[in-house]
Amino acid sequence: MLYQLGIVTFEVTPVNVDSVHRETGHDFASKAIVGALKPREKMGEADDRILLTGTLWPHKFGGIGTLDDLREMARGGELQKLLRGDGVDMGWYLLERMVETHDYLDTAGIGRKIAFNLFLTKSDQRPSQQAALTTIYGLIG
Repeated sequence: MLYQLGIVTFEVTPVNVDSVHRETGHDFASKAIVGALKPREKMGEADDRILLTGTLWPHKFGGIGTLDDLREMARGGELQKLLRGDGVDMGWYLLERMVETHDYLDTAGIGRKIAFNLFLTKSDQRPSQQAALTTIYGLIG
């Protein structure tokens, strides 16, 4: 396992994650001052964002149904647990946006190579009990 987001497990095949970009920081409010640089007021921790990028080769390894699962997560707006392959619990994340690119289309319009980007933002909230149970059932079944 490379990563797990909710019920979706990313492995080398059929669905992988080949790069991870993480953005952390601190937010500041700037104030205009005549004749000086703008001072910055600390506002708190910035959003913790992760971009997972991967490639799917459905004609060679399968896994096209995983895209449906990811689209459903993006549409549903529910928090998803993110685990790293070494077992580290990364916390709860929202899949805010998913972008996919199909290249080398077959006669059915499905890409032979499908690249995807998953834009995740960490949340301190916890999922509803129903959403947590749905995730657990998805992992078991």
